[in-house]
Parts: sequence; structure tokens; C-alpha cells
Amino acid sequence: MYITKDGFRLPSAGEYVETPRFLNCRIAEVFDTHDEAFAAGFNEPTHYRGAFQVRGKHIGENRMIFAAFPCERSCC
Repeated sequence: MYITKDGFRLPSAGEYVETPRFLNCRIAEVFDTHDEAFAAGFNEPTHYRGAFQVRGKHIGENRMIFAAFPCERSCC
């Protein structure tokens, strides 16, 4: 389990998060920073607002996986 510096719990890999754009997203990976997630290809916004961000990565036609990372002021 990952706790942010503000004391919020990030979802673990395998958990589901409800987002405005994609509804229920299964988290495949958890990163420490936005830059790490972006470098791994997770750059599709889900418009989730909270203590963490959720971004998607295309893995094929109509297929995506999702990652979570702590919210930084520059990404929220």
C-alpha cells in the first residue's frame, strides 16, 4: 500500500477506481511521480480529481491499461 506525503492512500495494482472519462478503471501499475508514469507511456487523461491521478496507456485497438501516481500541483 502506498501512502502519499499528505496521508492519502493510493490504490494498489489490481484495484478499481471510478473516473469521469472511463468509468471503472483497473489499476495496472503505481508510480511515484507523474514523470515516471509519462515515461512509461501512461499519458491519456482520465479526468480523475483527487489525492492521486489516474492515466491510461493504449495497448491496442479499444484497449487500455491504467496507472496511478500521487497528485502533484502541476498535474492536478
